Amino acid sequence: MRVYVSLSMLIIVLCLASILVAIPSVDDFSLHNPLWNGLSRLREEYGFEYVSLSSIDLLPENAVLFIFPSKPIDGLQAEALMRFINGGGVAVFLDEYGYSNPILNPLGLNITSSLLRDPLYKWRSSGLPYVWVEFNGKTFKICLNYASTIQLGGFRALGFSSYFSFLDEDLDGMHDASEPSGRMCIAASKTFGRGVVIVFSDSSIFLNSMLSIADNRALLEELCRSRKPYVLKDLVYFGIYTMLRESFISALYTLYSLMFNSSISYPIIFLTVLAVFSASGRLYSRFGRRLKPMDLRVRLYSTARLHPGWSREVLEEILPEVFEGEGGR
Repeated sequence: MRVYVSLSMLIIVLCLASILVAIPSVDDFSLHNPLWNGLSRLREEYGFEYVSLSSIDLLPENAVLFIFPSKPIDGLQAEALMRFINGGGVAVFLDEYGYSNPILNPLGLNITSSLLRDPLYKWRSSGLPYVWVEFNGKTFKICLNYASTIQLGGFRALGFSSYFSFLDEDLDGMHDASEPSGRMCIAASKTFGRGVVIVFSDSSIFLNSMLSIADNRALLEELCRSRKPYVLKDLVYFGIYTMLRESFISALYTLYSLMFNSSISYPIIFLTVLAVFSASGRLYSRFGRRLKPMDLRVRLYSTARLHPGWSREVLEEILPEVFEGEGGR
């Protein structure tokens, strides 16, 4: 019975592990999410990696940090980010809800929370407006995805919407007389210390579903030119499944590194082979010696020839029990 329980537990563990490996994350802005709302293409095509605030000081000098805040930035997080920026880092904030305002307001910039629409210059709907961004001497036509706008105060404007755009403050899809309209800022930058802050009032322009629209990809490549890109992990919301999956995959990578890229790799490989061999021997001794159906038929035929007067029906009933027990010894 213990063997069956152990095998059942092993099968369950293997099934759960297979699920964690095979089914990707579906959280917004996850580097492992291949769906429309993920950033897996950034990881696969441009080598984006996660970084935490606790290790932000260890980033290389050519690092560019992309920030997709899903919750307000607190004071300690703002201090860590400012140390990174003043030390020469490049921080790119992508935020349409104003979660970055606790750090950006003292610097002289505010992200509004009103929806930007453009009934003329758009892709598919007015909530997906085209805007124009100037960066490093180049002009990019960018498609936004339900973005907001920026109120400047000391920052240099990098991008604007068209003259036909407006803020849909009541979210009715129409331009009311009281709603602001005209060219509005959607991107800005400012130098702090030895670093740079770049702000976009839209978190979606580099999602898997948006990367190939207009010049979104070209803008990303310009931002990452000669720099190593990272995504700040602390401000992205992850569900329980994503956290469990990333922990499991991280453990697998750690185990792989220990087995093949460390000084103790040979002892670990030897112990693993020894454990597999021992487990295989136990399984064979438990199940491998059981008689196959063909063996039972041969035994039945031989026994019937030796004892022609015995009942064949009785032999068919008792032979499996007799000879399986014999094989198990």
